[in-house]
Amino acid sequence: MSNFDDVGRIPREAFVISASLLFALCLVSVTARYYIRIVVQKEFKLDDVFLAFGTACMTAAMVVLYINMDDMYFTEILTFEPAKLGRQPEPQDLNRVFEFRRLVTASLILTWVAMMAVKFSFLALFKRLIDRIYSLTVYWWIVVVFNLAVTGYGASVYVIACPHFSGTKVGKE
Repeated sequence: MSNFDDVGRIPREAFVISASLLFALCLVSVTARYYIRIVVQKEFKLDDVFLAFGTACMTAAMVVLYINMDDMYFTEILTFEPAKLGRQPEPQDLNRVFEFRRLVTASLILTWVAMMAVKFSFLALFKRLIDRIYSLTVYWWIVVVFNLAVTGYGASVYVIACPHFSGTKVGKE
């Protein structure tokens, strides 16, 4: 914990508690689903693979977020209340912000891919339910193509919107 944990829209303690509880709820739900699927039903299908991939992406995103939480709140203090820093921002401070932006972009992309993996998990499950109904199968393929496009757009929009992850070499001579 640092002296700038209360700067920004959400205090750090509240953010950590709420994010941890929601992530724990996700992990409990996935664990229960895998218990039912593997132990009770004794099967493992394509929809389970998508869900496992989504869980791995979400776990990686949360790890990146928690490791870089100090930088997140440091960025908040530089943005909203620089007087609380107690000194003038230095070049390495900006480099720290640029590095955080690069890592948070990776975390956001992983989170988006995790959400879309859950969608594809549902689509894989529904495919098994509708595979004998031609009109629904055609509709299913349209939805799959649309979701592939949305996945590509959603994963790339964070980089397309601002492809520069650093300013000019701050503090470099």
